[in-house]
Amino acid sequence: MPALPGRTRYQPRKGPSIEIFDPQANCSSSDHHRIFISPRGFLGAVTSQSKIIPVQSIGGFLTGATFPLRAARFILAHPSLWPYCIMPLIINVAVVIWAWIWSGVYIDEWMQNHLQGLGWLWETLRFLAVAIGFLVRVGVALAVFVVVGSMASLPFNDLLSERADMIACGWRQTGKTSFRAKLSNLLITVSQEGRRIAGFAVISIVLFLLSWIPLFTPFITITQLFLSASFFAMDYLSFPLERRDVLLLRDKKAFIKQNHMVCLGFGACMTAIVLVPVVNFLFLPLGVVGGTLLHGSLAGCEPLPPRRLPDAKP
Repeated sequence: MPALPGRTRYQPRKGPSIEIFDPQANCSSSDHHRIFISPRGFLGAVTSQSKIIPVQSIGGFLTGATFPLRAARFILAHPSLWPYCIMPLIINVAVVIWAWIWSGVYIDEWMQNHLQGLGWLWETLRFLAVAIGFLVRVGVALAVFVVVGSMASLPFNDLLSERADMIACGWRQTGKTSFRAKLSNLLITVSQEGRRIAGFAVISIVLFLLSWIPLFTPFITITQLFLSASFFAMDYLSFPLERRDVLLLRDKKAFIKQNHMVCLGFGACMTAIVLVPVVNFLFLPLGVVGGTLLHGSLAGCEPLPPRRLPDAKP
């Protein structure tokens, strides 16, 4: 069977492939409803199908780098997305305020119990304790912000991506998924994400060790940026891909490789955003929505301009 016009048909390395109709694609043309699958077992008991979604060429590196900006325009044009962007921020701010107040009370009580002496030495110790206590409170607040922020944003990010997918690409959940199927998908996703994060961690550690060798330092920086861009591209594209049952790591890689430069541009832009401390959490919705719009463009579900695109009913 010939490949779709403007698309690259990817043949998995292992196992046969067949072409089937996917009712969850919901794209504008029937040609966009085709995916390629190959049977594959998982952990002996859980089975999954390998799915490859054909993509179309939409540009290069600079095109991909514009998708966070497109996401910003898309979010501003659709107020139904705002709660999913604001709620994680409200939770984060509330938790940070609580951590700041709690750490301040604890430090004050500690100073009253241990630094009650008189004289210049005790005054100096109290001054140093106040300065160190302030730094500790900042550190605790940042740590809580990072940990709680990541955990609080996970369910909202998935809902945000799903809502954006419904508006931009017309995605709909067809039928009900059994508990066993949901558990199977969850196990596969956790396993695949564990492999991805473990691989990223190992490579990062190796690059860190090599960075101490002056000869390799210039190349290590470029490699780290490339690695981070690839990681974030797959991270945000995973939302729409997993929603279409593309769960296996090798299939996600195959989707990205079919138009790797535009995905790399998107990942590079998100890497630059993530490198800004604290502020990066304010812009994470741009990655979630940007990845969803990028997937829609690559898969052929081209989103309409924001002003012409009405909100879809859930």
